[in-house]
Amino acid sequence: MSKQKFYHSDLKNFYLSTVHPESTVLELGCGGGDLLNFLQKNLNCQCIGVDISEEKITIAKSRFPEIKFIRENANKVRLTTKIDVIILSDLVGIVPDVQEIFENTRKLCAPETRIILNFYNYFWEPISNISQKLHLIPKTKMQNWLSIYDIRGLLELTNFEVVKSGSRLLLPKYLPVFAWILNKYIARFPPFKKICFYLFYLSRQ
Repeated sequence: MSKQKFYHSDLKNFYLSTVHPESTVLELGCGGGDLLNFLQKNLNCQCIGVDISEEKITIAKSRFPEIKFIRENANKVRLTTKIDVIILSDLVGIVPDVQEIFENTRKLCAPETRIILNFYNYFWEPISNISQKLHLIPKTKMQNWLSIYDIRGLLELTNFEVVKSGSRLLLPKYLPVFAWILNKYIARFPPFKKICFYLFYLSRQ
């Protein structure tokens, strides 16, 4: 299993354990819609996807016609639908103005709405850059590599309350037994939590 497939598989498991069944879910920066499709099938969620890329939205609509997809900039979205969960998966690392995204996200929230976001750990920046130059992993979009403290500060500045934070994937590549031990057990200890591959926040108004 490739690094990207292993990472996205773990992401799906994370959201599967975090999102409540039958929630109305909005994903900003939904890409091809795979995560939303997974949540709809496994949790019976009512899903809405937003992405600025016309190509990705076209692909998502053709692959998952039962899900509503909207081509729009994440900081300009306007919806009247009640949203239970807003997902920002791998979004805050690639946008130029994270606070603007948070401010618009807040406008979409009801009092009970939960915001879940994940982003790459800046610790992995040099490793990622070298791996891409050596063609060991596919090239990714330019990251702003904000730290977990930067993201938390921007959330609080936008009046979001952080409910939970954490990290996952000490080893973001499938190696039989070894990856399972590292990611399930070793990654829980404080010295290793700081260097896991990706970070997450659960927050609310």
